[in-house]
Amino acid sequence: MNFEDFAQKFEVLYMELRGSVTLSELPATNVTSQKISELRRLYDRMDIAASNMPNRFAAKEKTRKYWTDLMNLDGEIKERRRQQERASLLEESSLARRKPEEVRLNVDAELEYRQSIDVRVSKD
Repeated sequence: MNFEDFAQKFEVLYMELRGSVTLSELPATNVTSQKISELRRLYDRMDIAASNMPNRFAAKEKTRKYWTDLMNLDGEIKERRRQQERASLLEESSLARRKPEEVRLNVDAELEYRQSIDVRVSKD
């Protein structure tokens, strides 16, 4: 494959990942990690191919832009995950603060249920 082939594959995969990141729900962590790893491998191949081109300076500049775009997207994904995790934790803690009786009842019910299963298992 030559530089343009790698660049085209990179652009397609990058736009696919960029499109999935703009959704309200991020794709699973392993999916985004896998795609970013694949983009990094493509970048490495592109960089090597750019070194062998007659117009290598323009190609190297293009690969630098791709790298910057990739690192920005990676940072955006990580920041969105942190924000989602933080919002989830805040929601859980505020729910617990607003309704401690309900939370306690749910915990008590869960404990009772687990104990009843333990009793049934021990009788057998």
